[in-house]
Amino acid sequence: MINEPALKSIDDVLVDTGLTSSRLVNLAVGIDNAYTAYNNNTMPTLTGYGNITVVQVYEIAPWGNPFSSLGAIESGDGEPQGIVSYQQIGFSAVANDLSHNILVLRGTVTYEETGYDLLYWDSKVPCQLPYDNPLETLGNANEGLYDLYGESGLLYDSLATSFQAAISQLALINPGKPLYIAAHSLGGALATLGAIDTVLSGSYGNGPLPVLITFGSLHVGDPAFKQAFDKLGILTLRFANLCDFVPSLVSLYPPSNKNDILPENGYTHVGIECTFVWQKWDDWRNHSMSDTYLAVVQNYLDVVKIGPRVYPQ
Repeated sequence: MINEPALKSIDDVLVDTGLTSSRLVNLAVGIDNAYTAYNNNTMPTLTGYGNITVVQVYEIAPWGNPFSSLGAIESGDGEPQGIVSYQQIGFSAVANDLSHNILVLRGTVTYEETGYDLLYWDSKVPCQLPYDNPLETLGNANEGLYDLYGESGLLYDSLATSFQAAISQLALINPGKPLYIAAHSLGGALATLGAIDTVLSGSYGNGPLPVLITFGSLHVGDPAFKQAFDKLGILTLRFANLCDFVPSLVSLYPPSNKNDILPENGYTHVGIECTFVWQKWDDWRNHSMSDTYLAVVQNYLDVVKIGPRVYPQ
């Protein structure tokens, strides 16, 4: 029998991040509220926080066929005509006691966002950030996720522009305080790019490096991307339900040749693994922010373990 190394508890790492369990819950509630605000077309709110700034992403056809609309973007025919379609994807806020700042992103809601979830897994591009004025190349990233974060046009601004404007606003209102960036699912991948962009662009001024917390996040880049990310020193906690299929979604296509399945050619996550097992016998409930991830950090944080695990450890 193999002796597994002892797994740390979540309490062992919260001190390193400056997080308390209550702040972690607030971030999870904030992500859930971002979903609610989008679905109800209302301004997001979060108890204990103010100075809300909405973060938006441009989508060419949110409720159209993602395979045709995203194909139009890729072919160069995706420049919007008439009304620009911005979708509320998250918000930034300042703690009422001025102790810290946050930015949270929701995950997939629209059909077009589903397209970004499902497409492009067989296509990587050099990750160059800041997006509009690259300082360096950080390995390779999923083409769709990279474009959704940074692509802009003559008539619309990118998510990167909205994201970094919100970060700059936090630095102006409540400078020098800890910054927590948190997100779920697709938002986790976008927040990972946004955290890198924040560091390299200097949009948070003289404030400390952001702390990144993701829940059920998609992969973003290859091992070279992870290596470059690690060098930046962005402390990251990656929460994943081992029964959630999304964090393991590396491709919907069979490998074109045997080399494609080798680790150096695949995708890899970033951050400290914070995992748990919660089987709800439904793929989407296993992935749900409200039903699973929020419930765990609110009520069952002690089941979260730190470090590499293999289901059903």
